[in-house]
Amino acid sequence: MTELPLAYCERLSHGVEPLNTLSNLVYLLVAVWWARSGSRGSHRRFEAVSVALIGALSALFHTWPTPGTQALDIAGIALFVALALYRMIARLVARPTRRHAYATLAVASWLLASAVAATLTARAPHVLNGSLLYLPTLVALALPIAAAGAHRRPLAAALALFLTALALRTLDAAACTVWPYGTHTLWHLFSALTIVAVLRALSAAQPIALSADTAEAASRERR
Repeated sequence: MTELPLAYCERLSHGVEPLNTLSNLVYLLVAVWWARSGSRGSHRRFEAVSVALIGALSALFHTWPTPGTQALDIAGIALFVALALYRMIARLVARPTRRHAYATLAVASWLLASAVAATLTARAPHVLNGSLLYLPTLVALALPIAAAGAHRRPLAAALALFLTALALRTLDAAACTVWPYGTHTLWHLFSALTIVAVLRALSAAQPIALSADTAEAASRERR
């Protein structure tokens, strides 16, 4: 895998990545849990499929590491983040006529920031062991917390879990000298836990409280 931008500790030490591959089962477990819990709405089904896709594409990449499968791995994560960010912003915005515009703007901004981060990561792949790519996602998790009001706890938990996941992903190469399997497997575990917290936050999110003037304007829009 040395021809790729990133070479994970487990592959460098053993030539294959059985733990990095098998640990993707945790995403499939999260997908099944989410699909079987609560309502059976189309949003929930699509979210479950997108989580399962993260696990499947990541397993493919760690089994057969090529630039193409690496791009698919990243694309699977991006699909879930874009979906979750769109739904979160749409749920937090109280004015019905502006929800989708704000949500679309948020996703577009995240995509632009992610494209810049991807370019920087390609030029300097060893900076943060490639975790620079996920800094826009970290920001996207942090920004809605202040607006989430009484329902900010699941988002705060998601942010804490993702910070832990990023730290473990970043430490993979450094940990190789003391643990030949590295820490990338733990990145999978904690990012899956992050997804659980994000899904719970989506269920709990409520529109931001409006001022009297804004509430009146929103009421007029609904008429």
